[in-house]
Amino acid sequence: MKKYRKNTGVRRDRWKKNDAAAAAFVFLTVLGLLFYYLGMTRQRELERYDNRITLIRSDGNAYSCMEAEQMRIRNQEAEDPFSYALWGKEGIRQLQNRDLGRFAETEIYVVEGSSSLLFTSSVILDGTVEKSCLIGEDTAQALFGTDDATGLSITMDGSDYVVLGMLTEAERSAVFQAKDLNTNALDRINIQVSDDVTLSSLEQNLEGELGFEGTALDYRFITVLLGAAGFGLCFLLWIWLLRLLLEEFRIFRREFTENIEYYKNGHRSDPVYIKGVAIRIGGILGIVIILLIFLRFQVQIPEDLIPPKWSDFEFWERLINDKSERMLNWLRCEKGAPELLYLEKSALAAVFLALSYLCYIVLRAINFGRNTRKRINKAGAAEKSAKHQIHIQAGEK
Repeated sequence: MKKYRKNTGVRRDRWKKNDAAAAAFVFLTVLGLLFYYLGMTRQRELERYDNRITLIRSDGNAYSCMEAEQMRIRNQEAEDPFSYALWGKEGIRQLQNRDLGRFAETEIYVVEGSSSLLFTSSVILDGTVEKSCLIGEDTAQALFGTDDATGLSITMDGSDYVVLGMLTEAERSAVFQAKDLNTNALDRINIQVSDDVTLSSLEQNLEGELGFEGTALDYRFITVLLGAAGFGLCFLLWIWLLRLLLEEFRIFRREFTENIEYYKNGHRSDPVYIKGVAIRIGGILGIVIILLIFLRFQVQIPEDLIPPKWSDFEFWERLINDKSERMLNWLRCEKGAPELLYLEKSALAAVFLALSYLCYIVLRAINFGRNTRKRINKAGAAEKSAKHQIHIQAGEK
């Protein structure tokens, strides 16, 4: 009776440990998938920047409104005109609500072209309505006590402007038309391009056709790096699942080999065992196929990152030098709200993906520890059995 209670207690403790390990596996798996989903969602949001390239004027100067209008005329006369918006930052200015006597310190941006290439907003500021602007929700709250100030009037430097719409992301900013402020701060250009346009060819075409000599900020490369991080985690998970699948086949084969005589006599395997093996193998195969489909549509490499030959070392050297120079230029340049928004989103995506990698590493560590304990226990049991057999043989002699 004591032996039975002892064995029952051992089994209960073992079940508790297995339940705890299973709960940890499920929790970490769900947490890792959640972090991965959040990271890839942010990465998907960044893909809209792949076709919206920002270039900064190389000489550090800025265009005036008159120069911007001349550039627009040249673009309209071109055979294949660009879809672009010149923009710049005027700095911190004071906006006023004369009726309520309220003031708000706001970062002012000026744009020549469509504001949709600069910020997302409820209404596009494109120059069709004079003396109009877009403001952020925090600015509207400070001036009017509401998040939506569409149709209301604000004052800046003695001039009145109508709030045409609200900025959805830059809460503490405001966008004005360059001609309304007669600005001389247009030092950047946002341009809409197709996927097959490389940054170097875009820089050359802009300089040749519009006279804009600038350096492109390489948003695409950062998006590719984040996509590669997501691909890497999927690939590691895919390899792990394949190993689990092979392990299932190996266990089934071992069970069949150890009981070969049993099966030769016409007996069949336990249906419950066969069903369990089929469910496990089917589940793993299903996940592997889903991952393959996901990876097929996830991997999208820009044209300028594909070498003519993978053994072309000169290409890789040029690529490394070009990307490192562009990244350094981006880190050194003064960043406005559009660049900071992109950095914030890319940083969030990187953090979420890093956390998903951490969950994967912890899962593998737990699995490795369990397998190690199983091997040690199995080796100990085999050694104990061997000693027992030796003891029996010695007793028989």
